Amino acid sequence: MIKKHLLPPILAGLSHIIPLLIVSGVMIIIRPLFSLDQQTELMTPIIEFLWMLIFPIFSAFLMFSISDRPAIVPGLVIGFLIYHFDLGYVSLFIFCFLGAYIILGIKIIASKTSLSIKSIFSNFIMPLITIGISIPLIYFWHLLIQAFFIDITNFELPYIVIVILAVIFSAMMSYDLGGPVNKIAFLIGVLSLKYNEPSILMAAIMAGGMISPLGIALASLFSSKYFSEDEKRQAKSNYLNGLLFMTEGALPFLNQEIKKKRVTFMIFSGLAGLIVALFKTKTTFPHGGILLVPFMDQWVGFLVAIGVSSILLAINYRILFLKNRKNL
Repeated sequence: MIKKHLLPPILAGLSHIIPLLIVSGVMIIIRPLFSLDQQTELMTPIIEFLWMLIFPIFSAFLMFSISDRPAIVPGLVIGFLIYHFDLGYVSLFIFCFLGAYIILGIKIIASKTSLSIKSIFSNFIMPLITIGISIPLIYFWHLLIQAFFIDITNFELPYIVIVILAVIFSAMMSYDLGGPVNKIAFLIGVLSLKYNEPSILMAAIMAGGMISPLGIALASLFSSKYFSEDEKRQAKSNYLNGLLFMTEGALPFLNQEIKKKRVTFMIFSGLAGLIVALFKTKTTFPHGGILLVPFMDQWVGFLVAIGVSSILLAINYRILFLKNRKNL
């Protein structure tokens, strides 16, 4: 149910905010290069604007993927209100799905009307009704949170919980190597990013996603005689895939002994996440892999994580999956 009805819309929204996260992250990093006056007058307002856009753009495309064009304007309004009241991503998901299904309900009611009325419904009445219902609901939700969860926006997880989550979500990155489980883990990493606040979880998830392709590439180097020429070419491309955080590069090597390989990949991706969390390595960016190392807090931990974990994976790949192969 989650994979079919919830994940595709969320990923649709996520794909459209990644450029905003990357650009705003770059601007946050280069902001100290400017004078204080320039930061206040130029850089800070642009960064704040980009972060404000993340919510309405995410919600607009999420709702669009469910209920098509009539959802765009309500999605923008819902996203802005969630940002304005600082209600967080969970509230954003709730009201986006609610708004999208309100539109689907209106479409059912309007399905028996004439074509001209349908056009009016689509371009004016549907968005207006959805916005009219969403505004009081979001305001009521805001008052409810204020009344019962005063400090919810400043809530921080205990460090031990962050370490455990880092292991779990980094391991998830290698479960299906770019599939739905991988995307869920990546989404959680993105959601862990806050304005101008780097995230341990995002760094751990990124490291976890790099291990499988890098491990395959190193295995082909350590045990090249067990790889065919075609496999060697694919494995060599995984140096770049792994370093740039493209987990999908390991997919061609998941065609045999799938369950056993999946568990192996997950163990060493989880190890990478653990090392990152123990070093308290943080990143502001959701993507970029090795290119982001100079901009990370405690960046040494990231290099240790991907170095140790990918080498151990390569060694175990040789022992577990190549011991019975003849020299090629």
